[in-house]
Amino acid sequence: MERSDPRSPDQPGQPTPITCVQAEGLIERLAFGGLPGPIATLLRQHLSGCASCKSEYRGRMETQARLGRQVRESHRGAISVEHGGLGPERQEPRIRPKSLRRFAMFVVPAALFFFATRLSSDWNFEPPLTAHWVEGTSWIGGHALDADSVSVKLVRSDLILTEPGARCRIEAGSFDLSIDPGARLLVISSLTRRVRLEEGQVELEGRATLETPLGMVEVFDGEAQITLDGGGLEVLARSGDVVLVDARGRRALPVVEADAVVGL
Repeated sequence: MERSDPRSPDQPGQPTPITCVQAEGLIERLAFGGLPGPIATLLRQHLSGCASCKSEYRGRMETQARLGRQVRESHRGAISVEHGGLGPERQEPRIRPKSLRRFAMFVVPAALFFFATRLSSDWNFEPPLTAHWVEGTSWIGGHALDADSVSVKLVRSDLILTEPGARCRIEAGSFDLSIDPGARLLVISSLTRRVRLEEGQVELEGRATLETPLGMVEVFDGEAQITLDGGGLEVLARSGDVVLVDARGRRALPVVEADAVVGL
């Protein structure tokens, strides 16, 4: 069915009315606001009298409105994701690789430094190494350990000296070290229970390790007597498992009688 042509006869001084054929190419421009004023006026006059063209114009306007809503919704979704929220399509915000690398560059070294500091320092962790008075006078980091001061908590770099006739004991959990008179020891770390015998004689019990300039003695649920003097290092395994680690390697020491000594 052909469209009607409501064009009226031309009149002098009056613009020529728009036909349905001409309106087909102008309706879309009018719907999207791209039609000059005089032509838009003529087209609206035509639409007011042509039901077919008016219906097509309404369809174009509905399409324009639908597209506008879609554009606005997608724009709101993009803004929401940018600010960390969820848009209409519930899109998760992305973590940029550069931001992740920058985060790792600062956080990982800081965490490693933090844990290394805690392990290398003697903060108040339980149980710490503690020196207990037995008899006589011993010196712990310049402080006297005697009958008036029977217990001292050890910290890193504490130097332990026992005077002639003096004895003391270092304990912490399974670590048990008895120090005989005239001995000298250095606390390397109270947290990790590292103690080094510099000179003298001690008895190591429980599950513990004692360092010396000539080697390291490990005791596992046992007891060992350790002596370090001008003659070298002597280790007497009295019970349990006793291991000596020195320049010759790692070797288990047999449990022997009191007069049998393994030495360097």
